[in-house]
Amino acid sequence: MNKTVVATVVFPANTAFVNDFFGSLCRQTYKEFDVFIINDGLENFDFFVKKYNSLNVTVYNYSNTPSKIRQKLLELLNQSEYEDIVFSDSDDYLADNRVEESVRYLDKYPIVFNDLTSFYEDTILKQNIWSSRFNKNKVITQEFLLDKNVLGLGNSAIRKEALKEINLDEDLLAVDWAIFYNLIEGLEAFFIDKTQTFYRQHNSNTIGFDKISLQRIKSALNVKKRHYNFIKRKDLYSELMLLEKSNPIDEIEKKITTSEKDTNQNYFWWEETKLLEK
Repeated sequence: MNKTVVATVVFPANTAFVNDFFGSLCRQTYKEFDVFIINDGLENFDFFVKKYNSLNVTVYNYSNTPSKIRQKLLELLNQSEYEDIVFSDSDDYLADNRVEESVRYLDKYPIVFNDLTSFYEDTILKQNIWSSRFNKNKVITQEFLLDKNVLGLGNSAIRKEALKEINLDEDLLAVDWAIFYNLIEGLEAFFIDKTQTFYRQHNSNTIGFDKISLQRIKSALNVKKRHYNFIKRKDLYSELMLLEKSNPIDEIEKKITTSEKDTNQNYFWWEETKLLEK
């Protein structure tokens, strides 16, 4: 058993992407890690485990809502003897040095997260999406995560000592945001620009990097309402409701048109509602 583990969830919708995921694990420059996977109903998953038998893989079969599955993942990892946990999404794949750089910076910080490069099929869409926005201050706290998110279970890593019990709502939409808003309390997270997660864009991906649209802003508003209720921030919920009420649909569309001209703006997850403040 190694001290480091790469942890993820697999499910039937991601079957076509599992080979890319496992292939990137085999290419890691840092080899001293195990793999822990919750299998949410992907049949014949043993085929992949046997195919990539150079990896030390543990599979735990469990089905529930997305939030409860990830809650179970955290519980199981918290009960393990691993010291460093590198999270990944099974529809993405890791840069070759992602585990190495994550372990390196976990020596200094309890939580780290890396940049994203979005792609669709075989085409790279955007490289190093957030690096330009973290070119000076690369350390964030819980305050940063109040109105946006950069910490996901596809681009983050954590010392096990920083894990804690989190009871997630069954129908929570922004599961990763809720998880890390709780985990980062009283801590700091460091942005790694020396590695990246290749972030796949597809129909089942709920938070991609498509062009700004009215539907995308509506979705962000809905997610934020549920999130603020979950973290018990009635003040932020009320502010969001007022912001939404003061922005008629036709006015929002005008702001979207203006924003699309700004090609340098790379929004963090759920940050699009800032358009309503203009």
